[in-house]
Amino acid sequence: MDEPLSNLDAKLRTTMRSELKRLQRRYGTTTVYVTHDQVEAVTLGDRVAVLNNGRLEQLGRPMEIYERPKNVFVASFLGDPSINMLDARLEEKNGKQVVTVAGFSFAPEMVGLHTESINGAKLKFGVRPEDLQVSEEGGIAAKVIVVQDLGRSSIEHYEASETGEAIVRVAQSSEKRSEGGRWCT
Repeated sequence: MDEPLSNLDAKLRTTMRSELKRLQRRYGTTTVYVTHDQVEAVTLGDRVAVLNNGRLEQLGRPMEIYERPKNVFVASFLGDPSINMLDARLEEKNGKQVVTVAGFSFAPEMVGLHTESINGAKLKFGVRPEDLQVSEEGGIAAKVIVVQDLGRSSIEHYEASETGEAIVRVAQSSEKRSEGGRWCT
């Protein structure tokens, strides 16, 4: 199927996703489904192939790809809102390699880096909006730019001098933050 739901309104698209999944399960058929819509890909697919300019970037189960993307393109493709990509650096401190992001240091293994990289190497550190928390103390001082209230949750955009803009998904909608706050992992 090639983009079968692309011209439907949002409500009908949601209904049809459920119906397509139900039919596919009932008949046990293998279906190749082509879409640019990441929600359709992860809700309908048992396995997802992420392509970029005709090149296979990653193949796997939806949550596997979401939680362990192979590169920046794949990490940025899945997720709404998109993953935050922060500048980081591989450094040596006290005789050990660490990844430093906005003044915080982590062992390379803690952030999924398993390589003998060169000290001083510039890296991109990806952190999902739902993995950041807003706090009144600690963390990184940041200014609220935009709050998108979604009812039971909100998407909050912050600006920090150490990192630039970052997006935080807050499970319970917060009171409107106008003065700023702090976010941390």
